[in-house]
Amino acid sequence: MAEAISEGFQVASTVLDAFLKTREIKVVDPLEVIRKIAEERKFSQKITDEVVSSYLVEPEPNWFGMINSFTNAAQRMAPLQRIEMERFAGTLLEAPLQ
Repeated sequence: MAEAISEGFQVASTVLDAFLKTREIKVVDPLEVIRKIAEERKFSQKITDEVVSSYLVEPEPNWFGMINSFTNAAQRMAPLQRIEMERFAGTLLEAPLQ
């Protein structure tokens, strides 16, 4: 049990480090990046607008801001769609667009 708990903390620490590093990845045109991601994922215009609006509430021109805009938009979605959007945002943590 102690080993499992220790491993859990190590995984959490690794994810937290990766998330904090996203603030160091600058994004030149955040709104264009959001639109490009939304288009590639075939999001509806309504969802794209929600993500853009979320970004504008807390603009941060780095990869953290991009991820945050998707997770923030998810807060206003139906439960299953919210989970799907939050999972998608998690994939952005693993592979930021360059």
